[in-house]
Amino acid sequence: MVASAQAGLGAGGEPATGSEWIARRLLALPADRDPAGHPLVAGDPALAAAVAVERARRSPDFTAWDGLVGPHPFLEEQLTGVLSPTRLAGYATCPRRFLLSRVLGVDAPEEPDEGPEVGPLRRGTILHETLERFLDAAGVEALPDADERRRLLDVAADRFDAAQAAGGVGQPVLWRIEQDRLRTALERWLNEHRALRRDLGVRPFGAELAFGDDGDALGGLEVGLPGGRSVRMGGRIDRLDTDEHQGVVLVLDYKTGDDKPYQKIAEDPVLRGTQLQLAVYALLARARWPGAKVLARYWFLGSRTGAGGWRGFELDDEAERAARAALDVIVEGIAGGVFPPRPGEYDDFRGEFANCRTCPFPRVCPAAGERERSWHRARRAPQVARYRDLAEGPRDRGRGGP
Repeated sequence: MVASAQAGLGAGGEPATGSEWIARRLLALPADRDPAGHPLVAGDPALAAAVAVERARRSPDFTAWDGLVGPHPFLEEQLTGVLSPTRLAGYATCPRRFLLSRVLGVDAPEEPDEGPEVGPLRRGTILHETLERFLDAAGVEALPDADERRRLLDVAADRFDAAQAAGGVGQPVLWRIEQDRLRTALERWLNEHRALRRDLGVRPFGAELAFGDDGDALGGLEVGLPGGRSVRMGGRIDRLDTDEHQGVVLVLDYKTGDDKPYQKIAEDPVLRGTQLQLAVYALLARARWPGAKVLARYWFLGSRTGAGGWRGFELDDEAERAARAALDVIVEGIAGGVFPPRPGEYDDFRGEFANCRTCPFPRVCPAAGERERSWHRARRAPQVARYRDLAEGPRDRGRGGP
């Protein structure tokens, strides 16, 4: 048994290939001699590149092999036109993943949303369509409770039939159970909808409202950033309520998943840049209704967790500064070509890093251990300082940091 490939190369005997012969010659070099200067390396561009890669990966410096692409006109092009907050938030989570998916256009393997029961994407679509159609039909005036409930369930039944006709709702018995869960979530939503009217005095202004271009329902939005740049932002707001007499605007974004990732949003309205949607929507509301009190909330429909409710913040001056500062760091990083892999916190129970858990590029990114080492090199580099402080906090250097 051979202990390793390197041990096999040094075991003696005739080399089996020309590549093996070259590898033996290079392994025999003294430890203090740079293999890059050896004639065998200098005369072979591919081998010279491989040696350069290995040297860079062993270096303590932040290099191109760790994600230092550097400024390029193509990167500037990524920041023109209308940008979505979700797209930019992807950089805050992991710049390397952003590089692969958004800049280089590497296609992630498709995961079919099919199985014995309704998948999360289809579930979210059904709920969003039901609520949009209900609000369009109901208008701004409240109906008697029984009539309002009947109308909501009628709209839901129509969306359930449409989903079943389209296919992909899973096994019939599980689909019936899922419909009961969705009805429960919708009735909970209706109670919370009434509470908004009662407690804040707001009424729906519209649902699924587009913004970004001048012809959209809410027009365009240009956000000035502290570094001197400005970016055009766009998207679609799930729901917007107003009480123009009291000067209150409420921006709402529906979520069908768990609220755990959003628990600190009242303290950090962009969650270290990883959740920009609500903050950008709130900036749009402030631009359209200057002087109004802008409230922004994620509304958790709880179709699976059994718990609904809201989490959010008021867009005061401090929250607005935080949103613009996060956008500035992200835009600066993209324009500067800074794309290190950031694995995130290590989960001892799962035995993996948080940002790698759902990443579709594990075979393209460096191996798991090298990802962490690469981030440790990158996080000390001056080009990464602002991003590091956004992602980890200026005093939180994370696992393995200084």
